Amino acid sequence: MIFQVPGMITKITTMMKGLRIYIDTQDNLAPEMHKRLFDLYSQEQLGWFTFNVHKIEPEDIVDLPKIQGEEVKSMSKRLRSVLYRLWEKNNRGYDDSELHYRYYMAKFIDMVKSELEKYNE
Repeated sequence: MIFQVPGMITKITTMMKGLRIYIDTQDNLAPEMHKRLFDLYSQEQLGWFTFNVHKIEPEDIVDLPKIQGEEVKSMSKRLRSVLYRLWEKNNRGYDDSELHYRYYMAKFIDMVKSELEKYNE
């Protein structure tokens, strides 16, 4: 499935193994578009980024080479993804997944601090 959203490339920075591209979307995106973007973000899958000043039709995208290797998620990215899935199932009253994430991270940090205190005695 091709996902398109109106946007503009606003910044590019170099990284050790590629580029980081910043894209600003239009202000008036429908809630479904927001959800789809966050779903794509939380999946952290390697895919193709295509940009054109005109709408891209499926027939415009042909013969893409196979993507080499799949990026291995860091442990922190895996934890964030799992917490996002948990938020989808039970948001604990948090309308924002980021607040839900911070709640669980604070609990985890407190748990680790408690473990550390055992060694300070």
